[in-house]
Amino acid sequence: MGKGSWKKRRRYAALLLAFGLLAGCGAGAGGEGDGGLGDERTWAAGSGELSSRIGNPDNAVSAPANDAGNIAAEEWWTLAGYGQPTGKWFLQDGAGHLGYGLTAGTHRPGDAVTVELFAHEADFRLDRDIRIRLTELTDELEPAAVILDTIVHAGPVGSHEVVYTGTLPDKLNALYVLGAEIVGEDGGTEDTRAALIRVPVPEINASVRLDRAVYGSGEETAVLAVMNAGPTVLTFGVDYHIEKKVDGEWRIVPLDLAFDSIGLMLQPGQQHELKVHLGGLGPGEYRVVKPLRAEGLDLTAELAAEFTIES
Repeated sequence: MGKGSWKKRRRYAALLLAFGLLAGCGAGAGGEGDGGLGDERTWAAGSGELSSRIGNPDNAVSAPANDAGNIAAEEWWTLAGYGQPTGKWFLQDGAGHLGYGLTAGTHRPGDAVTVELFAHEADFRLDRDIRIRLTELTDELEPAAVILDTIVHAGPVGSHEVVYTGTLPDKLNALYVLGAEIVGEDGGTEDTRAALIRVPVPEINASVRLDRAVYGSGEETAVLAVMNAGPTVLTFGVDYHIEKKVDGEWRIVPLDLAFDSIGLMLQPGQQHELKVHLGGLGPGEYRVVKPLRAEGLDLTAELAAEFTIES
């Protein structure tokens, strides 16, 4: 072997050694199992102390939160004491003249209730009485007590007319139906609209849990279950974030996750499962952090389900 050839091989070996040292330093800077996400000690701070539970999620809270969305309108309207829409006045299946707005969903005691009309024709005149009723319902959606029963008259209707405004009673854990019935000249009902209003105790009783507490480093997904004990309806999306415990502190793992813009509503007594992506996570202690909101109220919660990834 010539001297030139030997010197070239020594230089090549030195280059390989230097490259190996640099690569080793780069891997160590990110911490064990960082998956190429950088130095985990520099990740953004997590959400601090969190629990997998809020309130009393073990006992379902009695609540006026019947999921009327799963009941055909002709059923619950009839149970509540209302006739069906006809399309004579209110917009219905391409018929009618008037758009409408009735207070609906979750509210607090004393909140305003309104009935609004929207004419889609210039110089439109209704010239009819409108019967406004607010009725408290049982959990079976049947009338329990009449709170309001009044008549208002509507002549010309513009692009936005508030024909009635009032307030809800000072009562918690109540379910109401607000109805607007257009009365004909013979006193009969010509058209109807109705909406459910819930007034639950304003609190969140919920929990989250994963399908397992320990996963292997090669596993790609986990399943997060969200449970709602009521009395409020929970709303949330499919989003979440993952945090890792680094030197005793929770830090947000900078994963490149994308989520569909989907809004979910979880009724009391129900649960919903979400898929959680685990790909790219190395060994360590982690948690999935899930934000929740009480529908119609300024109540939010952030719950966390902890898990471990083993090598």
